Amino acid sequence: MKKFVLIFCSLITISLITFIFFFQAEPVKFNTITVEGKFSISIPEYLSRTDSIDAHALLQCKNEKEQIFLLVYEKTDSTNALLNTLFKNFADDFIAQIEHGNLIKYYPEKINGMDAFIGNIRGSVNETGVYYRIAIISSDSSFYEIIIGITENMKSTYVEDIDKIIRGFIIF
Repeated sequence: MKKFVLIFCSLITISLITFIFFFQAEPVKFNTITVEGKFSISIPEYLSRTDSIDAHALLQCKNEKEQIFLLVYEKTDSTNALLNTLFKNFADDFIAQIEHGNLIKYYPEKINGMDAFIGNIRGSVNETGVYYRIAIISSDSSFYEIIIGITENMKSTYVEDIDKIIRGFIIF
């Protein structure tokens, strides 16, 4: 009986190791997109460029099946406001456009040597829970606003990719 239990446990262990080894999710591949003379950003290959979201954005990418999108805007600040103030204004304006919008957390960060603020917003659009990661990154003469949106129920699947997108932003 002890021999049977030992063999059974060994088979289960080998099966689990085999399952984990062969059925690991492939890492997501990222491609670099360059907006000439402005910036480059790394985006996952499941996002495609589009021009159907907002004509004012310098870069628009989406995946309708996964319900995820990316927008990048360039703004100038004639008031020389602090980056924290610019971020709060950006977040407040964005929250005003969605239902039950709430800024959950925001924090300063350095992204490729540039000062930035990153924040998380939750809300709803047409009664669907949504999650946004927004960032504002300062350059010498302007700043860039990044918005990445996804349905709330898919957030955990894409949170690492969302972080990589923002951290892959490089200003020229």
